[in-house]
Amino acid sequence: MSERPRTASGLPARLAVPIFIVVAVLFLGTLGYFFKVSTAQEGSAFGQNAMQRNAPTSAMGGADTKAAPIAQTQVAQSGTGPMQGTPLQGGAAAAGGPPAPVMAKVQAYRARLQRDPRDVDALLGLGSLELEAGMYAKAEELFTRAAQVQPSNADALFGEGTAAQALGHRDRAVAAYKRVLRVAPEGSKAKEARAALQTLGA
Repeated sequence: MSERPRTASGLPARLAVPIFIVVAVLFLGTLGYFFKVSTAQEGSAFGQNAMQRNAPTSAMGGADTKAAPIAQTQVAQSGTGPMQGTPLQGGAAAAGGPPAPVMAKVQAYRARLQRDPRDVDALLGLGSLELEAGMYAKAEELFTRAAQVQPSNADALFGEGTAAQALGHRDRAVAAYKRVLRVAPEGSKAKEARAALQTLGA
């Protein structure tokens, strides 16, 4: 009577192979389960809201599809007007949005603009926040409004040019940078405006 083949563990092959298959299936099933659970969580790099958290959102509320992705703030609708930016579920930072100090600045600038839509400092401040957040269309709009109120404001013109350049609007950017050099040829933004014009080939 011939001896049946045995594995290294000493078990007959007809028992060892099915045991190995069952253990492998259980192991892979457990890995799959944990991967599925991890992708369902919001904090996961693969989470279902990972892309939503990176969707660009304006400090003024709403999305800017032309801007680079940034963290999105969940906001509450306060009626028929624009989104008011009230943080939900533990604040903006918990929702993946801007930190509390930034949101405080945003709210302060908004309040000032509600009192006076021609408040240049508030327009510039909010425009700068939008620019830093990658919300270039909103930033350009705010800087343009500031430049309309104060046509000789080099900061407004330079911000307008920077936002336009980021959006790929070369002609508008060139025009804004050239206005910076006209109104303040020796000002703090003149050197940067010249460098930007050189970059744009103008």
